[in-house]
Amino acid sequence: MVADLRGMVRDNANDFNSNANSTPIEVFQHNSFREGYFKGTVTIDHGRHEWKFGVESDNIFLHENFAYNITDPTQFDDSTPPTFSFLGNRPDLEQSAFVQDLIRLGNGRSTQDFAGITINFC
Repeated sequence: MVADLRGMVRDNANDFNSNANSTPIEVFQHNSFREGYFKGTVTIDHGRHEWKFGVESDNIFLHENFAYNITDPTQFDDSTPPTFSFLGNRPDLEQSAFVQDLIRLGNGRSTQDFAGITINFC
């Protein structure tokens, strides 16, 4: 039996801010995400069979904060709002699992059977 386990976590954040003299628009943005990843597989040899089982999970949590202020309205259409802001959070969750069987038939021949399921949550 052989097992392989891997994991990773990372954080990332970015800021973008206009200076006080920006024209025709001031922009303010902060976005960030945190990601967690895990993968695990197990391989078992038994007779003519080589079984593989595995799971994988990738989860990202997004955060967005954006705003603008128009400093020179003559540069925009009259229908453009003079200020705008957006604040949002959203997870991106992806998980999967699999089972695989490699069957050795002899004389260098083999056949494989796969069974798996992938579930994506949005």
